[in-house]
Amino acid sequence: FLLFFNKNFGTYSDIAIKYWIIGFLVMLISNIIITNIAPIKLASNEEGIREIIKAIPFISFIVIGILSPISEELIFRKSFKDAIKTKWIFILISGLVFGLLHVITHINSLYDLLYIVPYSSLGIAFALIYYKTNNIFTSIFSHVLHNTILIILNVLFLGVII
Repeated sequence: FLLFFNKNFGTYSDIAIKYWIIGFLVMLISNIIITNIAPIKLASNEEGIREIIKAIPFISFIVIGILSPISEELIFRKSFKDAIKTKWIFILISGLVFGLLHVITHINSLYDLLYIVPYSSLGIAFALIYYKTNNIFTSIFSHVLHNTILIILNVLFLGVII
């Protein structure tokens, strides 16, 4: 892993940070807009994740912080890119399916569908990272970093003791 990533670490990390920041900002802004127009204030998927972090914080780091990003990047980026050869079709389909599947299993109202936008923005960012670097480890690393940062913030915000 490190050898494959380290070879172009400077270039890969610049690309990863740039697109992750853009995806994160779109996610943040869309979440702010959604929470101001919808009667629900938190995506149902996010509520479930917070409950898991409260119940089993250490295991959350492993599953949500590491294993989920690895499997999601292999599925939504690697396999989609192998199947879809057109750059923008791959990036959009990969991101939209990623967003849809993060929301569709937790729909309690039609407002929950609005959360496809923030999840898709990150999916699109991860797809761009993978496409630009042609290295799945770069998008995995970005996804792991994103999820881990959010877990840490949730642990601090929820007052969970690990």
